[in-house]
Amino acid sequence: MAAAAVGTRMAGKVAIVTGAASGFGAAIAKRFAQEGAKVCVADLNESAGREFASSMPDSLYFHRLNVTQRKDWDSVVEKMYSDYGKIDCLVNNAGTTYSNKARCPGASNISAINELTHLAHVGSDRG
Repeated sequence: MAAAAVGTRMAGKVAIVTGAASGFGAAIAKRFAQEGAKVCVADLNESAGREFASSMPDSLYFHRLNVTQRKDWDSVVEKMYSDYGKIDCLVNNAGTTYSNKARCPGASNISAINELTHLAHVGSDRG
């Protein structure tokens, strides 16, 4: 059953939400869709992502994305521009954890965050 729109604050907007197959990411994507946005549910978990996106098929679209892989970013950005002609919003919610181990972001994570920020900026210059 598709959730009904509750507002129009994001009507006509296009968003990518990473880590959106579950948890906070899914809640963000759902709310954006309820407010009128077209939302890419971007996640590594294909089964959960597809299942969630199917709950609001007119507003949510699943795309497999590993946020540390440039080719995955290129693919999702191209798909969103192909389908919607723009990207208005990026919520970088995806993350990684190690069970019971505190950790500081390593150089590879910092590089991935910098790359993501650059890709979002480059994408915003299109059109």
